[in-house]
Amino acid sequence: MKHWGVPNWLAITLSIVIMVVIFLLLTWLIRSQINTMAQDWPTIKKKATEKLNILSEWANQRLNWDYKDYIDNNKRLVDKMESVAGVVLSSLMNVLSQSLIIFVYIILLLMQKRRFINFFKKMSFNAAAMTSLLSDASNSISSYLFGKSKIMLFLFGFYYLGFMLASVPYAVFWLCLQRFFLSFPMLEIL
Repeated sequence: MKHWGVPNWLAITLSIVIMVVIFLLLTWLIRSQINTMAQDWPTIKKKATEKLNILSEWANQRLNWDYKDYIDNNKRLVDKMESVAGVVLSSLMNVLSQSLIIFVYIILLLMQKRRFINFFKKMSFNAAAMTSLLSDASNSISSYLFGKSKIMLFLFGFYYLGFMLASVPYAVFWLCLQRFFLSFPMLEIL
């Protein structure tokens, strides 16, 4: 924003405001999707139990398994999945709130960039080499984050279009959940 003539304080303020608005919108979107899923949960639970019971009866007919035990197990499985889903959703909201805090800390760190550079220069015997190293690291990180954001936006659009064309229920929720993990480099491996 410097090349547009925007003062540093305004650029930082705008960045923080935009970031907070994006996180609030993302949190609202996920909460609305979760509320929609919660309203549909009795129907989902009923359908899942029916499907599991049909599968158990089929297994009883084909494999001579006692399906009554499996129906009881299926009810327990559905109840267990319900409790696990609650834990997963609360963990997801915790991760989102912690991510917001981390981004705020990163912006605060970037606001004090000069102080950190001066600190590391004082720690080094060769200030020019340290300056070069820090500027190269800064350029690499900036390029990585910019490239990562371009990829994430492209894939967001691509997946959104695919989910909408395929009429996937709760498409936006699944899309945000899938894209969220790609924001962390180590989780991409999973």
